[in-house]
Amino acid sequence: MRRWGARLYLCLLLIATLVQPPGPPPRPVLGPAAAAPATTAPEPAPATTAPEPAPAATPPEPPTPESAPAAAATHSPAAAEPFRTTPGWWSSAAMGPPAPAPRVQVLVYHHIQDPSDGPVTITPAQFESHLAWLREQGYPILSLAEFEAVLARRLNPGPRSVLITFDDGYASFYTQALPLLRRYAAPAVIFIVMGWLQTDGPGRYLSQVQARELLDSGLVAVQGHSYLGHTQIPVGPEGLHGPFLTRKMWLGSRLETAGEFAGRVRSDLVQTRTALQRLGVPADQALHLAWPFGDYGQKQGDGTPPALAREAGFQFLYTGDPCIVTPDTSPNAVGRVNTGVHWMSRPYFQQRVEWWFANGGSC
Repeated sequence: MRRWGARLYLCLLLIATLVQPPGPPPRPVLGPAAAAPATTAPEPAPATTAPEPAPAATPPEPPTPESAPAAAATHSPAAAEPFRTTPGWWSSAAMGPPAPAPRVQVLVYHHIQDPSDGPVTITPAQFESHLAWLREQGYPILSLAEFEAVLARRLNPGPRSVLITFDDGYASFYTQALPLLRRYAAPAVIFIVMGWLQTDGPGRYLSQVQARELLDSGLVAVQGHSYLGHTQIPVGPEGLHGPFLTRKMWLGSRLETAGEFAGRVRSDLVQTRTALQRLGVPADQALHLAWPFGDYGQKQGDGTPPALAREAGFQFLYTGDPCIVTPDTSPNAVGRVNTGVHWMSRPYFQQRVEWWFANGGSC
């Protein structure tokens, strides 16, 4: 009997050792992006399986609170889209953060020829290098209709976009610039001295046939640069000269009266509008005028020329003052940056465009 009691005691002792519950699991280390559930206990290990020993190596440090935001910023989708066309960008109902306000640099050229034959003439290779750089850098090149939409706050092409313009109406625009614009799918505007259009075949300036082809191209907008007002006239008794559209003419013994001056300028601007419409510019399309020599009477403080241009039907007036166009720019004073001078290589073009976007004031 005593032998069986000893055996029973040993069996009970062994059973008590085997079924003793394990100690509490080690507390996990929580980083800033993780947290232990408050109401859910860790799943217990099976009763018959002993827990594996912890590794001897030191566990990695938990992430710091500063590292998580930095990683998220690296993958921000906004950083991958520097330029976006966002209709309705000004609306408070738009979702997400507001887009940067649009800023447009209006570039001006004149003549393209190889070799260059004047201070405002560049070669085809120079002009192509400008277009190539704009494409490589992702600068949106606006059509005239898109530019109007920016000024009307209907379109936001981003904080750095450009409008390409040409002045005077040289035939080289048709023979040299147009093929490059087509190659790069780049829209442009040409401001033509309408009285200089050739009627008897090709010459130094565009023919009427070529100008109509430009209108039909779907890539080029044709607008006015006066009728015959791109000239200098006598403005004083000692051989002084000044721009036709903005200075009173010296009539031999006196200056024009205010009425005579207004009548002469009005006549030229009305002829410009009529010639544009006869060429094929729709009567309901907004008209743009680039002042010859960039002069709009600013030196005389005379607001008569812009008022006469508006009276003649021109809604957008371009000056020679370099500046950055924004939706707050007055349509009476659209400034332009000259990138068509003969020394404007690709590096100089890059430097000028970048400088004006970084440092240039708004019109």
